[in-house]
Amino acid sequence: MSEFFETRFRILNAQISASQSQARNKGTRVVGGYDPLNKQFLITVKAASNGNPETEDSDYSSLAPELTAVGESLPEIPNIDVGASSTTAYDVAGESGWLTRYSFLPTCYGFVGKDLVSFRFSQDDNNTLPTVIWRHNLDNSAVSKFYNKAFVSFFRAVFNVDLYKSKNFNTISIEPSHRSSIACRLTTKNERTDIRRWNVYEDTEYSEIGRSVVEGASLFTTIGQVSKIRVEKADGKLTDVLGNIVSQNFNTVGSEVLSVDIVFENNVSQLAFNLNSFETPFDPNAAISQAVFFDEESEKFVDALQFGGLYLLPHRVMDQNTVRFIARNNGVSFDSSYFDEFQQIAEDENITVFQAYIENLPILLRGKVLVIESISYIYGDKLRDKFAILDFVYNGNFAATAEVRKPYRLGVDAVSVDVTESEFT
Repeated sequence: MSEFFETRFRILNAQISASQSQARNKGTRVVGGYDPLNKQFLITVKAASNGNPETEDSDYSSLAPELTAVGESLPEIPNIDVGASSTTAYDVAGESGWLTRYSFLPTCYGFVGKDLVSFRFSQDDNNTLPTVIWRHNLDNSAVSKFYNKAFVSFFRAVFNVDLYKSKNFNTISIEPSHRSSIACRLTTKNERTDIRRWNVYEDTEYSEIGRSVVEGASLFTTIGQVSKIRVEKADGKLTDVLGNIVSQNFNTVGSEVLSVDIVFENNVSQLAFNLNSFETPFDPNAAISQAVFFDEESEKFVDALQFGGLYLLPHRVMDQNTVRFIARNNGVSFDSSYFDEFQQIAEDENITVFQAYIENLPILLRGKVLVIESISYIYGDKLRDKFAILDFVYNGNFAATAEVRKPYRLGVDAVSVDVTESEFT
């Protein structure tokens, strides 16, 4: 940390020296305060801003992500920028030294009795960032809430044992158990995976390290160029594992499932790719594989049906040139002008808009080669590298659990990662 602060103040001094007369107006400051409850000395270094009130009192590059509603995405943890604004805490009573960073940037600190308070003065005439006073440590269950805004608690560790040897990352454990209130993202140079569920053994949480979610060549299998598309089952029902239509319909408005046979110009019977079974209700995140094609303009793989919420899932190889797919509409209403042409076809032929869209796909896919993309966390690459970055975050904002009692506090005494030496060392 001594090197961190030496660099930090050198950068700050250069900013002030470059424009000393305007340093005050730019918000540059270094202030300190003492937290008697946690016995911490807080030092806030505020870098010069661009005069924008939205960034004047915000630590953009090192600020923790805001706590959001329950979802499935692990929040992105920002990199530490030595030149960014920051508030850092030092352990005054013990021997732990520098403890943590906080997600607030006060103008000054003070006391009300024995309570630490901080002030954030704002010169924003539009009052988008009003001046506030914040009483710290008032609610011990919300330790990452400042100025009435909640943030995600996180910390970062680096696993670099035997740094010069390539390793396969197999399992991870943390102590003590937090009843699955902690999630972890492991990142190597080329791979990344998230751990959101743990098994508890004797107050230790344990998990296997899954496959990388980063797209790799092993996830894609080229099928061939589309020759013909025909809708075999067009009554908009669900299908069973054999591809037969069953009587149960989706409850969601705008949902529909069609059984579609696609004929390719080449022999597909000897190709190895992953097939899907059919479940109710449909979860796009649980699909084993789906059809995509490579878009040369964007230089990315895009969904074969070329519209968010429409999925084409391979199910069964019918003959040498034919693969049966399940086309799923997961809530698209088809009422936008983009589908005007298909709405007219559907009206003329007395079919659904989705069927009209599917049956005219040869026009949309002309010159395109269909590719099957398998799901990454099952068929992706195994994490392998000489080191790994471990980001631990509060799990409650994207994996709801009734067992979480103090949603913003993180405390881990030990982290253990099991590895084996890679054959590629």
